[in-house]
Amino acid sequence: MTVSMRSATYRLYPRREQERKMIRFLNGTRRVYNHLVHVCRNCISLGVSIPTEFDLNNMALRMRREEPNLQEIHSHCFLTVAKRVHNAFMAWVKRHNDGVGFPRFRSYKMYDSFTYTQNTDYAFVGKNGEKDRRERIRLGMIGLVKFSNPYIIEGECKTATVYRKRIGNHYEWFVTIAYAVEDLMKDTEFMDPTMAKRDAGLDLGLENLVTMSDGTVIPNDRTYRKKERELANVQRSLSECEKGTPDYYKRLGKLSHKYKKTRNHRKDMFHKISRELSVRYGNIAMEDLSVKEMAEGSPKGMRKSYRDAGWNTFTRMTVYKVEETGHTVTFVDPAYTSQICSSCGTLVPKDLSARVHKCPHCGLTMSRDSDA
Repeated sequence: MTVSMRSATYRLYPRREQERKMIRFLNGTRRVYNHLVHVCRNCISLGVSIPTEFDLNNMALRMRREEPNLQEIHSHCFLTVAKRVHNAFMAWVKRHNDGVGFPRFRSYKMYDSFTYTQNTDYAFVGKNGEKDRRERIRLGMIGLVKFSNPYIIEGECKTATVYRKRIGNHYEWFVTIAYAVEDLMKDTEFMDPTMAKRDAGLDLGLENLVTMSDGTVIPNDRTYRKKERELANVQRSLSECEKGTPDYYKRLGKLSHKYKKTRNHRKDMFHKISRELSVRYGNIAMEDLSVKEMAEGSPKGMRKSYRDAGWNTFTRMTVYKVEETGHTVTFVDPAYTSQICSSCGTLVPKDLSARVHKCPHCGLTMSRDSDA
């Protein structure tokens, strides 16, 4: 039986007292994190092997027992701190010959999350703590917190990560719950029973975000490009303010909200498109593109367009939605996919400016993206 990991994110609306507790959780786990980083650095400087994750766990829990301030924090939150430090130094061991530096100490602005490792540490309850209700979420040693998101988790809950995002001069709080589902879900509610699901090829592009092998084309929304001038005006007004003044934070908040709206618009669009593709098609094949490499090797004007397209986010959403329907997404080598004729297989060289594929051998003429 296949077990798949999924996650659901909920927006939190803590009271001031609860927010202070969350900040104490962050500060306490950050102190332990920095202490463990210091221990591992000393071990490396002395030529001693890095402590195991088990040893780091014991150090973290010992530090919690010895310091009264840390006893206000749930003990399970320290387990992921030790795991973070251990994973960071194990990654350094593998890559330090490439010039990668030591894992850094975390400042207040660089540490924004803590994790409950067991599903008994949190639960969805009623306003007064009643079981089997979904009016509040109970977080261990924090209390009953308001949340928004009607999504009901159908699976075994695992960990819950509470984190904050800075928007202007304030923070927004979220919790992401990881859960396991034993069977891939069959989303038959939105499917047309008269339409047979067929396999298809998918090509990602800049002019059109998606071009399917059956001729279906989804235009590129160019989300950031549309908002670029508006964002530039707000950034210009922000640069005219003296840092630290009330007007500065007011305009900073306005700029942050505009960026947030742009991100949410793109994510909402990608969710709708990927859901439609998972419902309409079966197995999907697409190019295994590296956006980072493409952007670095492109002219300056093209880099922003590649990042604005958001191919990585769209691909990730498409993969898990297709898998939920019981089908798969296959990634193929992107080399020459735009130059090989789909009819006769002949290599027809062309540069990026050529948007139409014309095969001199079989006479096929069609859109470059459709041919790919």
